[in-house]
Order: sequence, then C-alpha cells, then structure tokens
Amino acid sequence: MQQPVVVENKPSAGVLIGTAAVVNAEANGQTLLFQSVTFATNPATYKKLHYEFSKPPINVSYLGDTPYALVTSPDGPYKSIKDIVSAARAKPGEILFASLGVGSSTQLYLLL
Repeated sequence: MQQPVVVENKPSAGVLIGTAAVVNAEANGQTLLFQSVTFATNPATYKKLHYEFSKPPINVSYLGDTPYALVTSPDGPYKSIKDIVSAARAKPGEILFASLGVGSSTQLYLLL
C-alpha cells in the first residue's frame, strides 16, 4: 500500500456496529471489514440490523482458519468431551460456558 492505514476497531453487539459502519460507508474503496461467521448469523440472531443484509459487501479474500480448544478446570467434573455431552443431556441448559458472543462460531459449536 502506498498510503497510511488507519485501523478503527468497533467491537460490540456481535459486530453489528462495525459491520453497519462498513456496509453503510461511502463506496470509495477505502473501507474494509474483517468479518467472521457472525455476518451470516446476525440476521437470524437479531430482530433489527443497521444494514441491509440483502446487499452484503463482497468478499475480497479468505484469510484463514481459527483453531478452537474446549477447556475446563482440571479440578472440575469433566475430563473428556463425553463427560460434557453426558452432563448436558442429563441437565439441559444448566452447563455454563463462555464464547466470543451471540451468534459467534464458538457459541454455535457449544450449543450444538
């Protein structure tokens, strides 16, 4: 690039604010969005979007994969994924977990 680049992080609300800022920005080739699966899940997750999902921005490049790890306390009751699945089936909705946010890939993986 022959010019300075300014990164403006706009985190929050399943990246709704940042996505809306880019989708609604002037189409001058100067505004880029680094997005994940939440762009596809947000219309099903939120009642109101501040952008038109039917007119999405175009994909310029695939940037890569992100590996995920499922971790828990070594002193806890779960020693394997089988233990977690068994507990979740025995007590639906009672296992607490943390994810990247509503509609994120980590939330979807854990809900499945």
